[in-house]
Amino acid sequence: MDGWLGDNSWVIDTDREGLFSGYFAEQGPVTVSGNNYAWNNGAQQLAITSSNLASSFDFLSVWIRQGYPKWTANSPPAPITFTGFSFDREMYSFQFSPSANYQFLQLNFRGINRLVIDNNGNEVLLDDLKVELPEPSTSALFMIGLIAVLSLSRKSGKA
Repeated sequence: MDGWLGDNSWVIDTDREGLFSGYFAEQGPVTVSGNNYAWNNGAQQLAITSSNLASSFDFLSVWIRQGYPKWTANSPPAPITFTGFSFDREMYSFQFSPSANYQFLQLNFRGINRLVIDNNGNEVLLDDLKVELPEPSTSALFMIGLIAVLSLSRKSGKA
């Protein structure tokens, strides 16, 4: 998704039109790495939810900066709140006040199935969100392999 969608949107974009690196060049780089970044132009929460509600993910870290610091220079931005939920139960919460420069946040929200980013009216840029999906249980894979080996050895013993 890309483009200006009104006052209540989150957008994955590139800076091809120079929105941040052109007109707002004094603010520094638009991305930490690569060409894409996520940004919002309004006061709307962003919720990231596991597509399979029975599964979970780990939200480990993110780079974040304020979108338009000149427009809020006279009034410091409200803190942004990151909240991690597991089956509608709040497990983690962290508040952070963004600045004009990218800052790294190490959050380590593990075992959640929904992440809510409440920007409290701030326009923010996010880059390099690090999300990990847990691998299938090692013990379950081991048991499946053990059953397969035992059944093969049983068949070869009867021959």
